[in-house]
Amino acid sequence: CLDRDPRKRLRDIGEARLAISNLGKEPNAALPIVPNTRQSVMPWIATATLALMAAAVSFIHFSESPPAPARSVLFTIPPPENGSFAALSTAVISPDGTRIVAGGTGSDGRFGIWMRPIDSLNWRLVSTGSSRPSWSPDGQSLLVNSGSRLARLDLSGGVPQFLCGNQGTSFISDSGTWSKNGVVLFGESTGPLFRASASGGACMPATQLGPGESSNNAPYFLPDGRHFLFFSRTQVDNGTGVIWAGSLDSRDRVQLTQSTSAAIYAGSAVGPGYLLFTSQGVMVAQPFDPARVRFSGDPEPIPGLPRARATNANGGPSVSVSADGTLVFRDVNESAELAWFDRTGKRLGSVAKVDAYSHLSLSPDQKRVVYTAQDPNTGSVDLWIGDLTHETRTRFTFESLNSTAIPIWSQDGTRIAFSATSKQSNSVRQWVIRQRLANAATTDEVLVRSDNWMIPSSWSPDGQFLVYHENDPKTGWDLRVISASGDRKPRVFLQTPFREGNGKVSPDGRWIAYSSNESGQSEIYVRTFPEPNGGKWLISSGGGDQPTWNQNGRELFYLSPDMKVMSVEILKSAGALEYGRPKVVFQRPPAGLRYTNLALDYAVTSDGQRFLANTVLEEADTSPIIVITNWTSRLKTAPKK
Repeated sequence: CLDRDPRKRLRDIGEARLAISNLGKEPNAALPIVPNTRQSVMPWIATATLALMAAAVSFIHFSESPPAPARSVLFTIPPPENGSFAALSTAVISPDGTRIVAGGTGSDGRFGIWMRPIDSLNWRLVSTGSSRPSWSPDGQSLLVNSGSRLARLDLSGGVPQFLCGNQGTSFISDSGTWSKNGVVLFGESTGPLFRASASGGACMPATQLGPGESSNNAPYFLPDGRHFLFFSRTQVDNGTGVIWAGSLDSRDRVQLTQSTSAAIYAGSAVGPGYLLFTSQGVMVAQPFDPARVRFSGDPEPIPGLPRARATNANGGPSVSVSADGTLVFRDVNESAELAWFDRTGKRLGSVAKVDAYSHLSLSPDQKRVVYTAQDPNTGSVDLWIGDLTHETRTRFTFESLNSTAIPIWSQDGTRIAFSATSKQSNSVRQWVIRQRLANAATTDEVLVRSDNWMIPSSWSPDGQFLVYHENDPKTGWDLRVISASGDRKPRVFLQTPFREGNGKVSPDGRWIAYSSNESGQSEIYVRTFPEPNGGKWLISSGGGDQPTWNQNGRELFYLSPDMKVMSVEILKSAGALEYGRPKVVFQRPPAGLRYTNLALDYAVTSDGQRFLANTVLEEADTSPIIVITNWTSRLKTAPKK
């Protein structure tokens, strides 16, 4: 075909095909008749034949050879220019692997959800005032929360659509998970998981707390859209929880493994795939069969990732994976501090810095504060007393209490009462409220026992009554009272089908403020005390929790759903109660992940001028997001079908 002499070339590919097909047959049939060129064409035939055979062999060889494996690349993405990431927000990659979202603050101080294409250098603010996002299955919307409400944010534009408010005794701890069928699951810092529609509507419980559990958190849908993963904490919290598989079709669950974090699934709908979770601070991938909802291999550390913190209270995972095999990792910084604020919200200073503060109580003379804190190395939780005069702290308990070991001071400042569990057998634990002298290492005195979860909330001014709330299996949280003397037999103060909690007796002992969700959301009410039926008044407007009194009795404080400290003036307390309209005192900064509404998470000085609150450290987090492409190629073993 390439002979210099045009007369010696074949006229078309058909002649070449005939030449090849007639190889080895009669010589005269090997080629079509071309005048005066027969002898000159024969050498070309051999050359062309060899070339075509070589091409065929090469085609077969390359078609059977596997493609070169995709290269895995590790790189980092910094926060917005001159900005920082939010302490309590992980980074999440879109399902198609093209975009990343994370909570943070830009150079202009605006806080919210920031989004960035993975192949771009620029972040864009898509939502203000919220954090901890998650993606819709189609990558067109986000689920975001602001601590008490869950909202759907369509990236095409429009205002956020709120899906659910606060459902129980705590704030929304994660932004949930969104199935391909339009079902949303989310958790609170205490209580079960809740289920909602991505288009709005009522929220219903999706799980039921198991024996000894305090919370179900961090759900993650499996590919079938019916089964999901979630993470449970126990009332005796030693830093380790359990990863479960649940179903929308029933309350049945399957225990998968113990872990220090929740899990996500990475892989196809029928497998093979992996569960990714944290084990003793190491991010691991364990082969998992989503069809059979069980592991199919042993866990393996993911190369290239640093150790994860073990104090993430709600167990939220630090890792996210897209369908194209891109992994992003950002650890949650849960360091918190006890900080002082004045009535304008100005920060006046801090008491101490440790990881994972939760509940606190200020002594009547305001010289000491008792609080719960978690050991960052062991995960154990105990009570500590901070000396505000000498700026020192001492450990008050040494028995590794549960994470909701909520303390309160007695009115004379000599004793501390706190909730705990008492081991009855290898599998059964009973709740107790104990009291212990604050200045002496004495034996605890048990005030009350129950099979139900109990939390102390206040003493009466004369020290004769202890008010606490108990989680009854039939009626939920109820207010109860026990006498400090006599037979100490507890009595029901207020029991309804709704949730009552945080009963705070007024300084004159005539009233009790408490929270109840009888209207559909948590509000603040006041009743007569020590008998509840002498009158009832709704104090808050638009939601409220965590009530506490100014010691002069002329002011009642509480927290709004968006974490504002509110004040209501008490105009008259003799006879019928008279009070003013709620007013904003100041916007409280974000609290640590262990914040709940089970008890007070702030305290007020006796003059009502200063507030001590558990807050996230304000240190800017400029640590980058870690991105790994084709992350599974780094593992030693692949999952099996």
